[in-house]
Amino acid sequence: MDILLPSLFGLHCILGPAGVLPNMGLVESLAEHGRINIWSMIPSLVDELGETPDVLAKFKSKFICASGGKHIVPPSTIIALTLLLLRSVSPISASKVNDMIRVLNLTGTTEGLFIGNLVVEREDWLWFAFHPFSGFEFKEVEPGIYEQWVHRNEHWSFFQGIFHTFPAEQSINLKDLYIKHPTKPNLWAFKGRSDDVVVLSNGLKISPLDTKALVTTHPAINGCLVVSEPLQFLPKS
Repeated sequence: MDILLPSLFGLHCILGPAGVLPNMGLVESLAEHGRINIWSMIPSLVDELGETPDVLAKFKSKFICASGGKHIVPPSTIIALTLLLLRSVSPISASKVNDMIRVLNLTGTTEGLFIGNLVVEREDWLWFAFHPFSGFEFKEVEPGIYEQWVHRNEHWSFFQGIFHTFPAEQSINLKDLYIKHPTKPNLWAFKGRSDDVVVLSNGLKISPLDTKALVTTHPAINGCLVVSEPLQFLPKS
């Protein structure tokens, strides 16, 4: 995204200072002096931003786009555009941001980038909507819980980047779990994973088995169990 979007939309990419961990002090300084229109933040910073109203007030953005995607608002039509990764963000904290700056929540994959994210109503910022060309299917794996699959279709070369990565595949299980909106069709909220991957609030993913193997190398530890903290603030269903 640091290369593709600037080249397509005439933007200038600014990378944070090398060796400096992102924190609210840095965000505040950049908001005051950086003249930055588009931001990319890890989810833990979004949580902190929602709980730091004095810093949030310094953002002059008109939109916040969560995690990027195919739907790009032309730069000429916005005051500012902020990119954030919100899959693992706290909906309560991010809602405080949405009260001041519209949040556009987008999702994608490492292997296929962003596939057909659509803009939803502002009050539905936590929910995802997808273009029909995306080829997504949500298979119910238990009552009210759906696993996301993507199937190759005739639009794959332009809309389904994941099949450029896996050219021999016709269908791929993305192993993301979603719930349906209780009243609005075609809106989905991320609930978790169907595998044992743990998604951290900084956007990184870890394997519990690898972590367990490392912890149990200590001679004083006979065994351990690694679990993630459940997502506590899901939309009401």
